[in-house]
Amino acid sequence: MKYDIFISYRREGGYDTAKHIYDLLVRDGYNVSFDIDTLRNGDFDTQLLTRIEQCKDFVLIVDKNCFDRTLDETSDHNQDWLRCELAYALKLNKNIIPVFLAGVSGFPKNLPEDVAGVTKKNGPEYNKYYFDNFYKQLRSRFLKSWSLKKKLATILLPIVFIVAIALLLLTLNSQEDIGYIDPMSPHTTNLEELKEFAQKIIDDEAASHGFTDEVSAKNYWANENGAEGELKLGFCYLLGYGCSTDISKAKKHIANAATDGNAAAQYSMGVFYDYGVEVKVNVERAMEWCLKAAEQGLADAVCNYGIMCACINKNPDAHNWLNTSAEQDCAKAQYALGWWYGMQNNFNEAIYWMEQAADQEYIMAELALANFYINGPKHLHDYETAVYIFEKLAEQNNAIAQYGLAVCYVNGKGVDFDVKLALDYLKKSAEQGYAPALVDLGQAYWSGMIEDIPQDYNKAMELFLEAAEMGYPMAQIAIGRMYEYSWGVEKDMKKAKEWYKKAENQGINLQQVQQMQQQQQYNTTH
Repeated sequence: MKYDIFISYRREGGYDTAKHIYDLLVRDGYNVSFDIDTLRNGDFDTQLLTRIEQCKDFVLIVDKNCFDRTLDETSDHNQDWLRCELAYALKLNKNIIPVFLAGVSGFPKNLPEDVAGVTKKNGPEYNKYYFDNFYKQLRSRFLKSWSLKKKLATILLPIVFIVAIALLLLTLNSQEDIGYIDPMSPHTTNLEELKEFAQKIIDDEAASHGFTDEVSAKNYWANENGAEGELKLGFCYLLGYGCSTDISKAKKHIANAATDGNAAAQYSMGVFYDYGVEVKVNVERAMEWCLKAAEQGLADAVCNYGIMCACINKNPDAHNWLNTSAEQDCAKAQYALGWWYGMQNNFNEAIYWMEQAADQEYIMAELALANFYINGPKHLHDYETAVYIFEKLAEQNNAIAQYGLAVCYVNGKGVDFDVKLALDYLKKSAEQGYAPALVDLGQAYWSGMIEDIPQDYNKAMELFLEAAEMGYPMAQIAIGRMYEYSWGVEKDMKKAKEWYKKAENQGINLQQVQQMQQQQQYNTTH
């Protein structure tokens, strides 16, 4: 084990205080050398000196008789372990923190030359009646070491809070540079969801006509005139229903039906333009088609159009359409409406609608509630409930929930601080390709600060690149830093700037990330 802090003391007079400080520091995630409890078998002096070499901080317990042996010229200085430890720490220029016990106001005069430098060091005054204040000063003002909790909190970025996501324009991504679509933000209907919509219509129509096979159904609609026939034939090609799947033919027939005013076809055309299916992505055209269907009362289109408005901050329209769909008990719309209220900082309404969706077991709403309970306003904090939600969904192998549990364990929110469990859940989430988990695990390999995670720049870069392929801006910034500072790669400022630019195109820059990390560090110590 590598130690952060070394505690030096006299057994008579300093042991109780040293042990008390040791217990608290270990509790708070520091690696502390305390010879009574931690010294292993072997060469006593070599182990002690090695630990002093490792540590950043050297805490010296100064009781009223602390230096009696040091000042006694008849004593064997080689057996004066406190003096040997202190002299070695001074020689190595460690951060020496004297802790003065009751009745001690400073150092004695005429200390030997090898330890006289300690008189220039400052430290907090120990007071058993105001111990909390003493301990807070020790940690915040004097220690240079980071607790493991603080290290991990810096490496593992805080879980994304749903109302603070900057990457909202999920339908406005450039086709040249992939933009990150955050899985926690409400999404419009994609092609797979459209196929589910089409399958239901096809199955219902086939049943109503009494068709016994897909081929006869497809042939029937091929000979049916009008918008309904065009729509059903288009859906047959979309699904491969009675024929080979042919998206181009599907789009052609669905477009004919949409032009003739069929609401389901108009909704489908909105999806095609939204996701670039057989056409170039065109958000304005997508919204035009979706609005036509929504105005005819098609429930799926009402929800979809509301989400589109929310994602481009078209607030009045977003509220009206989402509210209409949410009141029709559409879980997806309830979730999106809660998300929209969160963006307006109306947390009571946000929680209400999220709970409505969560009652229907809409997973994203459950995750959003957990995030509110952890990262929302203080009066909403409910860490235990958040952990319960994360644990339930993590058992279903949900990557976001696994990441959420990792963050809970590393911050001790709703659970006891546990590095091993935090890393276990982080790895599970990363294995499923969840971008924030990939980056945080990459940061762990980059830093080498965590036990059982060796420093490995190549592994870090591998994880960053995997997340960057999804357009995740934090990964893009991490790669830029790898090139800027030559961590595992040759220094290349051109490539660094290219990666930084990719992140900036999504509204995230290096300065913002650094500010986030500083705020997280502050939160772990206050």
